[in-house]
Amino acid sequence: QINATRRGLELFQARGLSDAGPADPAAVQDLFSRPEVNYGTEWTAAMSSMIDMIPRGGAHSGLAYKMMTTQAVVTNAREAKLDLALADGAVENLTWMFADLTPIQAVWLDVDLEVTTTMKPVPHLNPLNTMDESMLRLREGGEQQTSKRKEPWKFPKMSFDDGDAIWFRIKINADKVVPNLPPGLTLAGDEALLWTVRWQPADVVNAWGLHSSLSEDYLDIENNEIWIVVPVEYKGVRYGYPILLLVDEDIALLIGLDIAGLPKKMANITYTFSPKPSRGSEVSLSISRNGRNVLEFSGRLTGKTEEPVAGINDMQCPTHDCDILTVVSKQFPWDPDYNRPLYLEVKTATRTFEQRGMEDLRATLGTAPQEPLGQWFAGQPTAGGYIRMDLDTLPSPNTPMENLLREVDKEGYIAWWKTSFPLLYM
Repeated sequence: QINATRRGLELFQARGLSDAGPADPAAVQDLFSRPEVNYGTEWTAAMSSMIDMIPRGGAHSGLAYKMMTTQAVVTNAREAKLDLALADGAVENLTWMFADLTPIQAVWLDVDLEVTTTMKPVPHLNPLNTMDESMLRLREGGEQQTSKRKEPWKFPKMSFDDGDAIWFRIKINADKVVPNLPPGLTLAGDEALLWTVRWQPADVVNAWGLHSSLSEDYLDIENNEIWIVVPVEYKGVRYGYPILLLVDEDIALLIGLDIAGLPKKMANITYTFSPKPSRGSEVSLSISRNGRNVLEFSGRLTGKTEEPVAGINDMQCPTHDCDILTVVSKQFPWDPDYNRPLYLEVKTATRTFEQRGMEDLRATLGTAPQEPLGQWFAGQPTAGGYIRMDLDTLPSPNTPMENLLREVDKEGYIAWWKTSFPLLYM
């Protein structure tokens, strides 16, 4: 039996699988030989119309389809019989794709595949005109999994509500961090900012409560995530660069990747306060991924504080250190002369309800190459605290016009992507 389940919905079932005799391997190989085409959902291309309005030259303009050609080597093929069943949810309604659920053919096979990808540019075609709302919702929507809803009295509305956040700073091992910085960025400080938050809830695609067509029937989610941010300089301006984020909610993962270029990966996150956040509360944070220990952290909350934290909730930060620089998106640059990622500059806007200090901070960092916190950072946290807040983002007000949405430097990008592959995808 084969089951495909997402967000509690059993989308697809194949049941009663039985052998029906040998199949023709050559005929099965022909099924794989048809090229497949897609344009992806990353918003790098979708920003091309904005780039064209910026008074400077650039290679990135228009849509870029990706054509994938597959070569298959089938070593064993057997005809099969089976029954299919589908379940429709609020977003993932698959039954409309099929006339009925009687399989025309079913084959059980052993196969090796080699896929070759090439770019098919369509210059000056605005990708926003090609994005079908239903297809975006299939990727970035899903079943409701939290009963928490946004409080209607809050104004302005923000995408992320009632976040319980803890933060700490820790010393950087520069020689270990620098190889993971995209080309054009240099390290601009000796401390990193790590902050973990639980949003209760978030409506990720509904910035400032302005419902786009995508978020017409918006979806509240509740999730934990950790930001690992290092100070960088890009073309003479300082930013915080999120070198890695870990989340435990797939919608938060997909939207962060597609729209903001955030290097998010799924992880197991256990984040608790005992008792609820107040003076003397014990904080415990445990993060793992695929059986690897990433971070263990503990601390104890102290009295209330007033000074905002640069890089999280400091709305009056006098320097660019409070702005965030990301790469949208981090897909492999199949044709860097036509289609390559962009630097995106934003600033966080927050509404702070409570802040507290923290003492007895202890951190144990994993050293696996996929999440090398123990290689990037040294010693114990130097400072930390607690913030309860709402959050949304704005365009960076201090970034010079010539830096806005600038393409990632071509030289060195492919080498950086290969170096960072375990960090980004494994």
